[in-house]
Amino acid sequence: MGLLDFLRRRKEENVLSGMSEDERFYLMTCSDLLEEISSVIEGVVVMHDFFWGKASEAEYREEMERCRELTKSTLGSAAYMKPPERFREMHEHLLKGLRYYERSYKESLNYLNDRRREHIADAIKLALLGSAEIKDGSKIWERIKREIAGRKTEGKKRDE
Repeated sequence: MGLLDFLRRRKEENVLSGMSEDERFYLMTCSDLLEEISSVIEGVVVMHDFFWGKASEAEYREEMERCRELTKSTLGSAAYMKPPERFREMHEHLLKGLRYYERSYKESLNYLNDRRREHIADAIKLALLGSAEIKDGSKIWERIKREIAGRKTEGKKRDE
């Protein structure tokens, strides 16, 4: 672990120390979820490459089926989680994003039935909407971190 990683970890620990136990547990669980979401998103690259003739049909089919199953599983895990109040809005964005990805991979596989490229274009559009929702969730997380850091700064000023 490099110095930069160490400093980042310390910064995160400072943010986490301003949270309740439920909130910390949710975030630890959510970090696993975010790793899965990263894997869900990987299929969009193959979708795009196939659309432009840079990936084979076999590669496309395999990746779309893999991502569809992974998305279903990830969405199931996310839907099961009960976020603390502070994280509900963020969590809803993650769920919406995963639902868009689920629809995207389903639409992408429709191409294999009738060979209409519109299915792939629609799937890419749905994936972009999913990415936007996940990005909105990320913005909310950044806002929460700033709020917590601001409270800590105010507390230190009062203590002085």
